[in-house]
Amino acid sequence: SRGGKSLRMAWCNKRGNISTRRVFLCRATVRKPVSWRNDKLDDRQVEAIYLGRARRKMGYYFWCPEYGLICSTQATFFEKELPLKDGGHLGAARQEV
Repeated sequence: SRGGKSLRMAWCNKRGNISTRRVFLCRATVRKPVSWRNDKLDDRQVEAIYLGRARRKMGYYFWCPEYGLICSTQATFFEKELPLKDGGHLGAARQEV
């Protein structure tokens, strides 16, 4: 018996932190890399779908129909919007809002 404690709490006396977790496949707006922008007036953000945390670099992976796979640290997550839930696509979720 561990006395009602989690394994992490028993081992290192720290509680687990889940505040940085995000909902898988939720909608997000991601900052477009400077090299992908055409000029100063071009959009700086792209709508994408969250795919998870990057393992070998800092940031998160996203998928966008225009640019494909994007890795970025700067994103805004919309965790209650799931564009692929009912077989939809990213553009359909944007029109509903």
